[in-house]
Amino acid sequence: MSAIVHSLRNVPGTRIRLVFGSDSLCAHCPHHTADDLCESQEKVSRFDRKTVEYFDLHEGEYVYQDLIRAIDTQMTPAMLEDICRGCAWYPVSACKKNICGK
Repeated sequence: MSAIVHSLRNVPGTRIRLVFGSDSLCAHCPHHTADDLCESQEKVSRFDRKTVEYFDLHEGEYVYQDLIRAIDTQMTPAMLEDICRGCAWYPVSACKKNICGK
């Protein structure tokens, strides 16, 4: 995971494939089940669905940095709250500060 995060943050032009379902990162998660789902699938699906709807995303290939820049320019604190509602990390993480500057 550290190598992937490093590439996403530091290697310009890093390409990702957005998929609507389990991906290569999910396979390594301790909450991933044998049914190719997450133990928290309902919550994860809600986070994903709201993000896709807000930013009109589609399955396919993106340049990670371009995607993040596009989301960052459109994101509002209200959108972030709506997307992340119910995430245990949201109240204690740097999400608000890093994404919305608040």
